[in-house]
Parts: sequence; structure tokens; C-alpha cells
Amino acid sequence: MDVLFDIRSMKQCAKDAVDIWYNFKEAMQVGAKNVYEVCLRDVSTVPILS
Repeated sequence: MDVLFDIRSMKQCAKDAVDIWYNFKEAMQVGAKNVYEVCLRDVSTVPILS
């Protein structure tokens, strides 16, 4: 197996993993924010607390 090709594909693999990780983190932050806002909205519609 060509060593240069191996290193290049490993770099690409690492780059993909980093991209996936950043996308995952961003999606989690957006998801958490949405859940938080929905919870606040639900709580504010409860008569006892409003």
C-alpha cells in the first residue's frame, strides 16, 4: 500500500470526524435551545405559574 495515500486518507478521515463533531455540537446546542424555549413556553401557559 502506498504510504502517501494512506497518510492522505487518514488526514481526510480526521477532517471528516472533526466536521461531524462540530456539526453534532452545533445541532445539540440548537436542539437544547429549542427544547428550553418549548419548556419555557409550556410553563408559561400553566395557569398556576402565570
